[in-house]
Amino acid sequence: MSLYFAAVPGFQESCALDPVALREIVGRLDDAKIRVPAMMNWLGGGYSDMQSRKPDHDLTLNPSAHRREIDGLLASIETMGDLGVETLFTHIDTPAMHDTALDEPMWEGLTSIYRELIALAELRGIKVANHAIWMALPRALQEEARERNVSLGTYRSFRMPGWRGPYLLADASHVSRLIEAVPSPNNGACVCTGMYMMGDDPIDAVRRFGSKIFFVQIRDLRGRWPLAEPVFPGSGEVDFPGLLEALVASGYHGTVHVEHLGPERSPGEDLETAALEYLRPLVEMANARRICGVKPSG
Repeated sequence: MSLYFAAVPGFQESCALDPVALREIVGRLDDAKIRVPAMMNWLGGGYSDMQSRKPDHDLTLNPSAHRREIDGLLASIETMGDLGVETLFTHIDTPAMHDTALDEPMWEGLTSIYRELIALAELRGIKVANHAIWMALPRALQEEARERNVSLGTYRSFRMPGWRGPYLLADASHVSRLIEAVPSPNNGACVCTGMYMMGDDPIDAVRRFGSKIFFVQIRDLRGRWPLAEPVFPGSGEVDFPGLLEALVASGYHGTVHVEHLGPERSPGEDLETAALEYLRPLVEMANARRICGVKPSG
């Protein structure tokens, strides 16, 4: 099981994981023979909104004003290390500004935070899996985008009440840039198949990140942004057999987390269980092909 920082009592108030509260949660899960290999957090607007009420971009443009949040994250990494949690899965949800001239200062601020974060992660043996924000628009906003003839190419100029985007990190190339800006064996990627909506090929992303893949999220989609529609795995446009073959070939042995599974296909359906049942034989087949020496397709 992967846990959100915000699910741990006290985090919302202190910006840091409470060691006692987290130890109690991890202990109860361990008693039930459930491991916690990863914890998830948001870095960007989520911090600013939740605590300081400053503008969403302020954390990256003015890191020195956010020592409380940054120190809380560093303390949380220490707590994770003490409890043997192996992976910090970070959503970087900093919205982009209207003025693209501010992109570089925002990247500089984000990089300065990451230098601290990754240095400590190395010391504590924690892998950091970075996730950009590719968020499907709600149906009402999709209709608005359709009327405006918005396309993926005009992503940066689309702004609407009810949507916090566009985001500074919005595709796989941005994740690559962050990894390259702070080189470390502990600075890596979350491969989320939701990147498909932003024009990326998830299989190419697996090959790009290789041994730097520290977390995987599975979702299926029909269409690209802004008209991407979440659907149940196997019923959309993502090639899951090919993806899992590529993951096995890359040597990935970590978590595969299912999410955004589309609407219920029947009343009361357990979509997460159904998605795992769909994926399990594909994983077994990909492993069997590796054992037999069959090269991944493509």
